[in-house]
Amino acid sequence: MKIKKIRQKPNWIGYKFLYVFLISIFCINASFVPSEIATAINDAKLVGSGKYSWLFLDIYEAQLFSKNGIFKPDLPFALKLIYLRQIKKEDIVDNTIIEMKKQGFKDDKKLKLWQEQLLNIFPNIEPFESLSGICDENGNTYFYFNGKIIAKISDKEFGRRFFDIWLSNKTSAPYLRKKLINEQ
Repeated sequence: MKIKKIRQKPNWIGYKFLYVFLISIFCINASFVPSEIATAINDAKLVGSGKYSWLFLDIYEAQLFSKNGIFKPDLPFALKLIYLRQIKKEDIVDNTIIEMKKQGFKDDKKLKLWQEQLLNIFPNIEPFESLSGICDENGNTYFYFNGKIIAKISDKEFGRRFFDIWLSNKTSAPYLRKKLINEQ
């Protein structure tokens, strides 16, 4: 009797589940701070994290870091988004501008300028790729794609308006804000 080996195709769903599980383990661990954030913020620690979903679709996992794990908007902090699906840069930028308008920002000239800048900065996103934004003590915003710096915007107002999308009381995702700032 001969035993014939049957070669099965890899189970990609299993691999994706394993990848998400491993990311979750590392991301939930407060001692794990991505290198780009650890370099920019002394004694950076995870403040909070949460998942953003839209119409039952998981879009990204968000993580907020700051010195000693205590968020204060006037001190350096970092927001990292790990995307869970493919998204075109145009969609990211359009939604960014829409969210800034929802926050009450009405300066169309600045919004147009920021939209053009972001279209030149942000890449198209594949699942499990990340974008990080770091706000320094001077209000400069640094963007990182998968841990590599891709841009700096030296405009305090831009930084405030951009990060308000997630961190302001006026956010369109208050449940995520509470998780990010670790508010009960």
